[in-house]
Amino acid sequence: LMRLTDTDGDHWADHRENMSDHFRFNGNYHEYLHGPVKYGDSYLYNLNLAHRIEGNYKGGGAAMGTVGGLRGWMCEINSKGEFNTFANGLRSPAGLAVSPAGEIVYAENQGSYVGTSKIFIVKKGKFYGNPVGLIDLPGMNDQSKEVQWESVKNNRELPLVLMPQSKAANSPGSPEWDTSGGKFGPYSGKMFVGDQTLSRLFVVDRQKVGDIEQAALIPFAEGLASGAMRLKFNPVDHSLWIGQTGRGWGARGGSQAAFQKLSWDGTMPNAIQSVKATAKGFDLFFTKAQSADFGDITVSSWFYTDSPDYGSLENGKREDKVLRQVWNSDKTTCSIELENFKIEPRTGTNTSRVYHLLLDKTKLAETGKFQAQAFFTLHAIPTK
Repeated sequence: LMRLTDTDGDHWADHRENMSDHFRFNGNYHEYLHGPVKYGDSYLYNLNLAHRIEGNYKGGGAAMGTVGGLRGWMCEINSKGEFNTFANGLRSPAGLAVSPAGEIVYAENQGSYVGTSKIFIVKKGKFYGNPVGLIDLPGMNDQSKEVQWESVKNNRELPLVLMPQSKAANSPGSPEWDTSGGKFGPYSGKMFVGDQTLSRLFVVDRQKVGDIEQAALIPFAEGLASGAMRLKFNPVDHSLWIGQTGRGWGARGGSQAAFQKLSWDGTMPNAIQSVKATAKGFDLFFTKAQSADFGDITVSSWFYTDSPDYGSLENGKREDKVLRQVWNSDKTTCSIELENFKIEPRTGTNTSRVYHLLLDKTKLAETGKFQAQAFFTLHAIPTK
């Protein structure tokens, strides 16, 4: 990790200083470094696991491993060059960003020990689900009890949101926040995230219940030219710039690389703006008043299993009966009450339940079927 400095003002970095070589690159194509991102007086970066390399330790998983050198770790280097590991349990952590509030956010890709892609709010020293990189802890080897899945599976941090595989996203990139104060439409303050495989963008709408955070994943845009990986709002005109790649795997958009921007033309879209869990179901907030003949919202739900297998099926799938669908007076908020709405006991390997709110048979679908849905990761239910 290098610091580049332009000492004579000619817009060319003539001074290069090695800030961190505390990790190892072993020559494998999948050993990406994601970042760095500025975090206070430090920089953070994520180290991807390897794939198909001689001597690869996979910790019993189906794919992706390490031959050492802190693969699967989040690392920190401060301005003095002092190095520390920050968090562990990472697999393919392609998304890394720091929010305007100073939170560290990372997006994890589905695979071994990761039933479906996830977004986490990161805390120092915590474990985020993949045990492979733990072998780099002092004194550990592949037989150490402390690095085995059975020993650590109950220590996994809860994700902010699950991103249902193929239904929503396959390979999420770095988050970005709308700080335009309303100059990019009705999503001020919200988190945005893109997907590399499906060439899409989503809004992440957060909710706090006690000390637990959960969120809705709301479709925002699709049909990008390539795979959306790096997002950045332009502070001058408040457009959203999207760095994209197919990276050899391909992307639904078809191009191997692209650089596009989205701008708001001032027209208010007819869309889901926010989704919040309630004591009996969900409240859906819309950007516009909806018609009297809006139609019926349907709901299904399931959970994933984090295991050594590559990804997970949708387990415990069910159709959730909507008992009531009640609108507020100006038709901008719809409250739905569900039968059997409760938190089920989570095992050491199952995720929380994901609810799919589908509006494909409502008037909202006339805007576009991709936007006529939302996914909610339910960790906790408000008491009121």
